[in-house]
Amino acid sequence: MTDAAAPPRASLAPDLRRFARAVVPTATAAGLQLATFVLTGRALGPEAFGLVAATYAIAAVATDIAGLGGDAALVREIAVDRTRRPAAWGHALTLFAVSYPPVALVATAAAALLAGPGLGLATVALIVCGDVLVGRATAAAELLQVGLGRPAAAGLVRLAAVLARAATAALAFGLLGATDARTWALATAAQSAITAAAILALCGGARLQIERSSVGFGLLLMLNGLARSLATNLDRIVLAAVLPPAALGVYAAGSRMQLVGAVANQAATRILYPRFFQAAAAGPRALAALTRGAALAMAAVGLLASAAVAAAAPLLPLLLGPGFAGTAGVAAALGLACPFVALQYPPADALTARGRQPLRTAVTLAGVLVAALTLTAGGLAAGLAGAVAGFVAGQAALAAALWLALARCR
Repeated sequence: MTDAAAPPRASLAPDLRRFARAVVPTATAAGLQLATFVLTGRALGPEAFGLVAATYAIAAVATDIAGLGGDAALVREIAVDRTRRPAAWGHALTLFAVSYPPVALVATAAAALLAGPGLGLATVALIVCGDVLVGRATAAAELLQVGLGRPAAAGLVRLAAVLARAATAALAFGLLGATDARTWALATAAQSAITAAAILALCGGARLQIERSSVGFGLLLMLNGLARSLATNLDRIVLAAVLPPAALGVYAAGSRMQLVGAVANQAATRILYPRFFQAAAAGPRALAALTRGAALAMAAVGLLASAAVAAAAPLLPLLLGPGFAGTAGVAAALGLACPFVALQYPPADALTARGRQPLRTAVTLAGVLVAALTLTAGGLAAGLAGAVAGFVAGQAALAAALWLALARCR
């Protein structure tokens, strides 16, 4: 692509070559993540794995707070004006540097309260601080590439980070034979620091500053990312207080198959997201046409992901061992949420492009609250099976709420 912003498309003709270029590195990264997960689960066992998964879930939520949305805001800036890159990237890096220490500290305290008795404060701190650092650095670099209209490059950024983590797992569990969470935490903390530094260094120069005009929009995007992160990770956080550690480990292992849907969603939205801003600049009719086309595309993506999860789920107990015998059914049932998750993106991105980010954020946060309630109620009423049903129902409710909000604001 050239440095000039691409014009909005009159219709959403499927761009299969761009999708393929975007999905290949993302799918490879997901495969490496699954390999890392298998090595970790087999080494730690369901009880310790459940506590580690809950700790990672808190770190994932904290990752979406760190940076205060500075990197999310840069997509709008450079999607329409590539000359804004140095200033927008510098704004993102400055906010990341300022926000990381307090966010990591608070997240460590929260994770220690939830999982600390079973893992220890030092282990929790190493996991959280390392994961927030590398997670936000990777996300910022990805968003930079998305704004520049380079979805394949964004996928390569993710692939590099995941490859580093997979290599660490192979070293710790495969070569060294580690079976404890503390060794894993030490290894990943070092890997996270090195990976984050390398990724940010390769992104090029920036004009370090805070652009006040972008702070408000970035904070709204951060709140929206936080809401989506809660929707994705709140299950393990809530269930850590509801289910026994072994049952939590089985649920967490089954939920890893949601990566299949995430791969396709990421590849599709890396292509579609900048187009929403371009279509909004062309007028309401162009944005409406793009949203309808995106809905059809994302529905197909979600259905295919659900089928893929159902097909792959029986492999999990074979890979993880007898302690994870229930993961196949959990994974297949959770896969029913894939179409609902995919259908959340078109109305949400259309609201953002129309300047209705506060509405998007409010609806998403309300949906997350409903999802937490259904998850908790299901877990308390019917244990593991109820928690799975509550998760799927919560994702369906959030998708419906976002489409209803878009329809009402026209």
